[in-house]
Amino acid sequence: MPVGVLHHDSSSERFSFPFPRDSHVHFHQKAKTPADFAQKFSRNPTFFCKTLWRNLEFFAIIESESDFCCEVRELKPVIRAIAFDLDDTLLRDDRTISDETVSVLRRASKAGILILPASGRTYCSMAGFAKRIGCASRVICANGAVIAQPDGTTLHELTIPADIARQVARFAKERGCYCQTYAGDCFYYNQQGDYARAYAESSSLRGVYVGDLEQHLSAPTTKLLMMAPPEQVVQMLAEAQAQFGESVALTCSKPYFLEVNPPLATKGHALSVCAEEMGFPLSQCMAFGDSLNDVSMLRAAGHGVCMGNGREDVKRMGFAVCGTNQEDGVARYIQRILFD
Repeated sequence: MPVGVLHHDSSSERFSFPFPRDSHVHFHQKAKTPADFAQKFSRNPTFFCKTLWRNLEFFAIIESESDFCCEVRELKPVIRAIAFDLDDTLLRDDRTISDETVSVLRRASKAGILILPASGRTYCSMAGFAKRIGCASRVICANGAVIAQPDGTTLHELTIPADIARQVARFAKERGCYCQTYAGDCFYYNQQGDYARAYAESSSLRGVYVGDLEQHLSAPTTKLLMMAPPEQVVQMLAEAQAQFGESVALTCSKPYFLEVNPPLATKGHALSVCAEEMGFPLSQCMAFGDSLNDVSMLRAAGHGVCMGNGREDVKRMGFAVCGTNQEDGVARYIQRILFD
């Protein structure tokens, strides 16, 4: 499908076109002018020339010394893996996955493309969605702290040492902030109330109230989560960065979440591990996300896509943008780019 018109500047022999912006293409054949082209190919005055720029294919037809025609077509990119966040990305607002989305992902899987759900959720909280998709190759959990097989077998796990985890719990307690950690199909929390009830409903995990979380933490953990009003989260993020430095990784998947993971635990790092082990280049990976904890993954992938409902600061980072989660934006983008 044509996506642009090529223009010829005879003074510089430069061929340029308006899509994408600031892009140019040069013909590097030995012929230096249109006349040279015409003379060189006089036996066949209509000469077909093709070159590539990113994922665009340029077809130039030279019919005479002054007549240049070019059709620019967008190529189907070579994609060998698709990674995607769940909440506010693949999932609709009611936390369901549409039949259309399942169908497109399964079609991609049948075409040999690896399917990689990647969430801040734990494996137990992701398992039902992986089963619904039915074609996941790996499951990236806890913002990249855990990489698991679809059946739950852990392949890689990064943890926060118990002493650091206790310091995080104390940090939350000193600010009167809700905080929780995880083990198996349970989350353990320090304050009863709306945060715990809402999380239990959205995660399908069982909540266990422990009171003083600092005292409860006796073993390493993959993640701690603090919840507070968005303006308090912004302040706590700055304070946590100053206090903990590189001993933890901090991110926010929602305005009222402050997530604490092991230092190397990012979705981007987990994606790079999957790429190395499963044998695909990151340049041939497509990734979808909506929030700050997705940025490392969108940057690592050769084709990063922000959701239409994503954070404005993430959209401004220069990723492609698809439809919203309510519009099955992931499925429709994959369909348009790979299959239409």
